[in-house]
Amino acid sequence: MTKEFIRAYEQTVRGHEGGYANDPDDRGGETYCGISRKFHPQWSGWGLIDARNKLLQIKTNELIPGLDIHLLKFYHHVYWLQNRCQQMDPELGLTVFDMAINHGSGKAIELLQRALNAANGNQRYWNDIIVDGMIGDQTSGAILSAGARNKADQVNLWLNCLRGSFYIEIMENDNVQEKFATSWASRIRIERT
Repeated sequence: MTKEFIRAYEQTVRGHEGGYANDPDDRGGETYCGISRKFHPQWSGWGLIDARNKLLQIKTNELIPGLDIHLLKFYHHVYWLQNRCQQMDPELGLTVFDMAINHGSGKAIELLQRALNAANGNQRYWNDIIVDGMIGDQTSGAILSAGARNKADQVNLWLNCLRGSFYIEIMENDNVQEKFATSWASRIRIERT
């Protein structure tokens, strides 16, 4: 595991996701450090969580000893490697990793593809890519071109703008979700130098 992955893991999982949660308003349902049982019922940590819950009710945000290796392996494989974050500029990789955890990989990649298309200089730097939520050769090529042409910061800026818009759409469509607005806003990283 690379230092870039460890940094992304620490910032996202330890910085935003917390421990155990089962908020009835959270569309992900029961989660542990950002892993939703609804979307990842086969994750190896659920057995340990269930065993712990039988002994003593788990509290909100509680961290359970012994799950760190399960978390690291899961996040490295499912969100870092499968979304090819290792191929990206470190800041862009961090954003995509965090988005994939929070929005799901398909939505994160769809927004990345839109940001890549917005930053391509009207196809001067790379061709427009199909927005399909999957990383194929075109998306990988655009990611590599963005890094080689020093455009990764611009892609990241557009990506975070799209992310903010996506959060607003969620809240406009379901005002109960506004309870998560402060937490969501803390995940948007628009930093320009």
